[in-house]
Amino acid sequence: MENENNITPENESAQAESHEYEVVQPDRSATQGIYDNYNSDPFASTTVQVETVQPKNKSGKGFWVAATAVLLALCIVTSSIAIISIKNNDGKFKLPTPYTPEYAPLTAQSANDRLTVPQVYEKVAASIVDIMISTPTGGGFATGIIYTTDGYIVTNAHVVDSAKSVTVRLIDGTEYPAEIIGFDSYTEVAVLKIEATDLIPAEFGQSSKLVVGEQIIAIGTPYDVTLTHTTSDGIVSAIRNQFTFEDLNLTLNLIQHTASINPGNSGGPLLNLYGQVIGINTVKIMNDYENIGFAIQIESVLPIVEQLMNHGKVDRPQIGISGYTETTLGGVVVAEITPGGAAEKSDLRVGDIITKIDGVRVKTIEELITRLGGYKAGDTVELSVLRDVEVEIVTLTLQKAAE
Repeated sequence: MENENNITPENESAQAESHEYEVVQPDRSATQGIYDNYNSDPFASTTVQVETVQPKNKSGKGFWVAATAVLLALCIVTSSIAIISIKNNDGKFKLPTPYTPEYAPLTAQSANDRLTVPQVYEKVAASIVDIMISTPTGGGFATGIIYTTDGYIVTNAHVVDSAKSVTVRLIDGTEYPAEIIGFDSYTEVAVLKIEATDLIPAEFGQSSKLVVGEQIIAIGTPYDVTLTHTTSDGIVSAIRNQFTFEDLNLTLNLIQHTASINPGNSGGPLLNLYGQVIGINTVKIMNDYENIGFAIQIESVLPIVEQLMNHGKVDRPQIGISGYTETTLGGVVVAEITPGGAAEKSDLRVGDIITKIDGVRVKTIEELITRLGGYKAGDTVELSVLRDVEVEIVTLTLQKAAE
C-alpha cells in the first residue's frame, strides 16, 4: 500500500494495523513458516512470516491480547540510584546512568555477582506488574515493568494501542487506573503512568553484552491473571538485529530465547542472572515450533521510553517522500517527492527503489521508518537505491517531520 504521508510515523501510525496479538503463529502456507534465507535475497535479509491471533475474551475463549517477547536495550542503573532521579534540571527525563561494575557474563570477576533463579525472582518480583485492559471488543491482560518510583511503567505498544481503559495491579494486589503516556507501534514500546509513590523500579542491564548460550529468565502473567508472576528460564538462542516479522509489519532488534513465554507475557521482562532487565518479551512463534521466543533488546527500548515520557510520541526525521513497499526484491519505491523536503534537495528521484540506509538493508517501508528512529533532523545519510538496473548512492540531510 502506498504511503502518502512522507513516511513519518506520526501520520502513518494512525493507518497502521493494530497489533492486537499475544502469540504469533507461522503462516502454514509458507515453507515451515520461514521463507527467506540469506541466499534468496540479493541484499541478504532474513525474515520469518507470522500471523496475528486476536485476543481472547475474559470468559476464556481465545483471549490473547498481549503478545510475547519484544526487546530493546536499556542502560544499566544501580540499585542504590533511584530511577526517579532521571530528570535533568529542565524537567525532562534522561537515560539512567550506567551500572558498575560493567556487566561481563563470562568473566570470573563477575561470576560472584550472579544470582540463582530464586534470587533473581526475589530481587525483581515487586518491580513487575499485571496490566488489565478493556477494549471496544472485550478485554485482556499483559505484563509491565516499573520504571520509576513514582509510577511510570514500561510495556508493549500492542498491549494498549486499542485500550479504552487500563488498570495496573502491583504484586501486593493493589490496583491503580493507568494513563497511557504514549506508545510507538514501530518499536513496540509503551509507557503508562499510575498515581503511586515509593514503588520499586527494576534495574536495567545491557543486552549488548549478552552471549549465545547465556542463561536468562522471563517473568510474566501467561494465560490468566491468576497465574501472575509466572517464572521460567532458558538460554539466549541468538541475537537478531533488524529482524522482520512480515505479517506484523515489525522490524526490531531482538533477543531470541528459549524461556517459556505465552499470551500475557507481553511487556514483561527478560532478565539476566544479575536480576537486570535486558529485554521486553513480545513475540512467540507457536504451532509446530517450540522454544522460539523473542524479546526487544533493551538498548533499543530506553531511548523510546525517554521520548515517550518527555513528548508522548517519538519524533523521527523525514526523508520527504511518499512511497510503498516493493515486494519482489524488497525496498521502498519513491512514488512522490515532497516539495521543499530533504529528498528534493538531493538526487533522489521518483521511481528509485531505496534498498539500504547507511549500508543497512531495508525491505519494507516499516523497516525504513524504524531505521529513521535512530537518526535526528540534520543527520546526513547515504541511501542505496536501484535506478533502472544500476545501484546508486544518494546522500541527503534529514529534516524535521514538520518541515
